[in-house]
Amino acid sequence: MKKLINGLLSPNPISNLIVAITYSLVYDYVYSNHIITVWGYAVNRPFHPLSSSDLVIYLLLASIPFVFYKGLKYFASAFSLFVYIFIYIPFTYSLFVHGFPESLKYSYVLFFFITMIVYFGTDRLSMFKKTVVRRRRRIPFKVIPIITVFLLMVLVTINRSQLHLVNFFEDSQSMYEFREGANIKLIYVLCWLRAALLPLLMLYYLRKSEWFKYGLTFLGFLLLFMLDQQKMTIIFPVAITAIYFAIKYYNAKVGSRFHIFLFLIFIIFPLFIVNNDSNPISLVFSLIIIYRIQCIAGIQFQKYVDFFQIQNHPFTYYTHIGVVNKITGLYPYDMSIGEVINAGEGNSNATFFLMDGVAAAGLIGCIVVGFLFLIVKSILNSFSHVYRVPLLTALFLFPLQSLMNVSLFTALVSHGIIVLSLILIFVEIKEFKIVGDNEETINITE
Repeated sequence: MKKLINGLLSPNPISNLIVAITYSLVYDYVYSNHIITVWGYAVNRPFHPLSSSDLVIYLLLASIPFVFYKGLKYFASAFSLFVYIFIYIPFTYSLFVHGFPESLKYSYVLFFFITMIVYFGTDRLSMFKKTVVRRRRRIPFKVIPIITVFLLMVLVTINRSQLHLVNFFEDSQSMYEFREGANIKLIYVLCWLRAALLPLLMLYYLRKSEWFKYGLTFLGFLLLFMLDQQKMTIIFPVAITAIYFAIKYYNAKVGSRFHIFLFLIFIIFPLFIVNNDSNPISLVFSLIIIYRIQCIAGIQFQKYVDFFQIQNHPFTYYTHIGVVNKITGLYPYDMSIGEVINAGEGNSNATFFLMDGVAAAGLIGCIVVGFLFLIVKSILNSFSHVYRVPLLTALFLFPLQSLMNVSLFTALVSHGIIVLSLILIFVEIKEFKIVGDNEETINITE
């Protein structure tokens, strides 16, 4: 019995197929019984429940790519896993329930199906591996907390009039009002602190069991939340802490069972929320977990394809990227893409496959940005040969999630990927390395 359970929890083709089919069915149940009924006014898109034949095709398309997942052996696998759960399944489901023209529908279905298999199949690929592994890291880690404290003090001092502590469970309206009225100076500094510097310090102090300093990093996140009024800002330190303790207490199994941990979160919590959606607190978690994380990519996919390929508005051809537009001056709209999609009523930012793909050039744009993403994850995968993969995954949690909501360029520059990469290349962090105090060497060069 124990052997059977271990087999089901470990990444192998049969287990992966079972997990993927289960999650895909839960996604269908949650979307049709909760998103449409509770958040239908916000989705505001056609919905055609899956027929029996479409359900079979959807389940096959949703589950087959996951057969190629081999566990969290490489850092690139974390990127592929997040894309699979938070982009691929929502996209595939939306293609079947929205009512797109058949030719458009199956062209995207085929592209994303092949792309997802390629992503899982290339998780071992590491570009610039020798450069990353052999690089002598001369900057001591003690520089990082000094820089972090300085930047946080400057940010808070300059924006002190915009600090507001709001209980978003009971007073979400005030939070939205403060967010709308915010005009934060040094916004890039806030982003780098939230996505890179504070998560790095939090993990480092957890690793060293320096609890007072760990508490100070939590206070840092709280200050950032008081500025940006983003729920994720205060939720991420909790998620990072949970992942760290999973790594600490289930060290030998966390790599092979990380996907189970992630799938269970987005199966158990949504099912609980769907069956308790009359509770106000459940609705708050519904907005965060189901609408804003689990299903948002599929909802946005429908909006973007409708706008650019059904209504035939002009593609941006990458002029939505500030640098490109400054050179060419050819951006066809007077608002950002997210605002254009929502007709100026709020911002509808979306994953890189939409902002840098569909909006840029339709399916061709998706092919281009899909290839660029493959290069990015292959470059970042080089860190797998120096640092422990589970710790890297926890460290990059914010950038990983941001890729589901912003363009690839924004994720690289504003959401911590480049900052964290530079730190991992130039700063000595022996506590995160594959061989450290009381740690076994992890085989990532098989």
